[in-house]
Amino acid sequence: MSDRLYLYAITRRPPEVVLGCGGLQDEPTFALACGPLAAVVSRFHGPAPVDVDAGSALRHEGIVEQLFEERPTLPVRFGTVMRDEAHVRQQLGEHEDAYLRALDRVQGRVELALRVLWVDRGPAPREPARTSGRDYLMDRLKEERRLEARRAEAQQHAGMLCGRLSGLAAETALQLMPTPGLLFSAAFLVDREDLAAFRRELAELEHRSESLHFLLTGPWPAYSFVGGELSHAPAVAQLGAP
Repeated sequence: MSDRLYLYAITRRPPEVVLGCGGLQDEPTFALACGPLAAVVSRFHGPAPVDVDAGSALRHEGIVEQLFEERPTLPVRFGTVMRDEAHVRQQLGEHEDAYLRALDRVQGRVELALRVLWVDRGPAPREPARTSGRDYLMDRLKEERRLEARRAEAQQHAGMLCGRLSGLAAETALQLMPTPGLLFSAAFLVDREDLAAFRRELAELEHRSESLHFLLTGPWPAYSFVGGELSHAPAVAQLGAP
């Protein structure tokens, strides 16, 4: 039985890709080509699923980022193991058009990730414990109204901020209030040539928003913008987050 293959990313078929050592299980990485596409893989020994640990995740990300610096790249989520070379080539052939469209989509672009947090306003005032059913329902209603007001405020901030920043991005993906302390998280697909302008615009917005705290990371491969194109990529195991 052929060795299974660990899949890092999909890219256009290059004349030659030699990444060498540094893959999972200390295996060398190599390109497996099919038509106009190539999958960057390494041999994977043993049963799936892949152990989820920091070292393996860092190796995966390192390979993807190395490719991302050199050519348009579709990053595959951590933990994707394919049965064999024939399985990889089958997927490249069957979904060639979708992968090529996705590569066109990310050509010359990077992902920037932004998290906007509320500045700590202190804990909500505590009220005496209530024991009756009516008091319980009133407390629930009050909490729901507070959350509705908070969400409306978050939506207003997100609309203004993302409205400004989206003008410098090809695409935007937004999550409103994913956690209680997080106003929103957003990913922006930005042309490399617009990175400096994007950061300047963000700095100006941050300067004007004293009640908010901004965390910008990247540039990254476009993990948030290729999920649809890669969602059909079957694997022996797909675990963990990208």
